[in-house]
Amino acid sequence: MFESIRERMGELMTEEELKKIVETSVQKAFFEPYKRNGEYGRIIEEEPVFIKLMREHFFSQLKSCLDEYIAANPQIISDQINNAIGRGFTQTVADYFNRNLASAINEFGRQVDSMFSRKN
Repeated sequence: MFESIRERMGELMTEEELKKIVETSVQKAFFEPYKRNGEYGRIIEEEPVFIKLMREHFFSQLKSCLDEYIAANPQIISDQINNAIGRGFTQTVADYFNRNLASAINEFGRQVDSMFSRKN
């Protein structure tokens, strides 16, 4: 029976049609974003599988290269760590505030300035 179905498939579909179906399937499965259901009925669009696989491969390769570099250059790594620690906790906190709070503080200043300029 299985052989009979296999033979009939050849009669139902040409090789060119089968090839087109396979190409379309591969395109959809690996290269197009796909959608899944999220919470509360939201539709979440996920990146294509090919991109996920490439990212995993890239990060795996990058980690391997970094591991080799660290193993081959322990003094450079040690110097960089000591330098970062030597900058001190205070500088690290100041850098954090500068990076993360500067725009909020500037916006607050603009709002205060705007309030006083309206009153005058």
